[in-house]
Amino acid sequence: MTPENAWRLDSRNVFVTAGWRSLIRDINLSIQAGECVSIIGPNGAGKTTLLLALMGIRRPTAGKIQFNRRDIRELSARERGRLFAYVPQTLEHAPELTVREVVAAARYPHVPAFRPLSAIDERIIDAALDRCGLSVLATRMLGQVSGGERQKTLLAAAIAQDARAQFLDEPDTALDPAHQIELVRLLRSLHAEGRTIVIVSHDLQFPAALPGRVIAMRDGTIAADGASCEILTAAALERIYNAPFQTAATADGRQVLLPKWS
Repeated sequence: MTPENAWRLDSRNVFVTAGWRSLIRDINLSIQAGECVSIIGPNGAGKTTLLLALMGIRRPTAGKIQFNRRDIRELSARERGRLFAYVPQTLEHAPELTVREVVAAARYPHVPAFRPLSAIDERIIDAALDRCGLSVLATRMLGQVSGGERQKTLLAAAIAQDARAQFLDEPDTALDPAHQIELVRLLRSLHAEGRTIVIVSHDLQFPAALPGRVIAMRDGTIAADGASCEILTAAALERIYNAPFQTAATADGRQVLLPKWS
């Protein structure tokens, strides 16, 4: 990695509260360029809040989040857009836009105000649609495609945004098994190209299938942070989720973790 591509995102003693309720507490972590980080934990652990705070979307109540030692809130929305691409869990309401228009809108950090998209922008949009298997749906209204196709549109938009890091909040929510496999392959390829991936997932097979690091949250704090082989064990997950887990072997000999039903 060249020096100009190296960067670091730091969270120092970060708290986020909503009224009387603490959402995340005393978060200290660093994410560096080129990492693949999976964030896991039970419902209400603060995973989405942490993701939004790291991108500068959710303002901390206390503490600092810095990109290369610069406070994230000092950056303009356009600057943050060149740094972080965000794939939310879902869209509450589908905008009255086509699939292609949604992906094209993601180019805003790179296009000067009141300027049309360039030929380079158009090629980047086409490539993102093709990479996510959406070229044939490009002219379809977003409200007319399936939940899985809508989620893939958001991912294509994040790719077209060409940011330094991809932040994904449970991107597998509306995907069937075939599309989940496709998503894992796509994230692996993006990471292999040098993109930073930060993903929140409830499906523990996702962090197991991706390279790199796992951050486990519980009750608004970081309960564990380390290599996936250290965190994704039955003993560690039982402490994080307060539920029993077991290890099972697949037909090809791989080990997978499953809740212990009895």
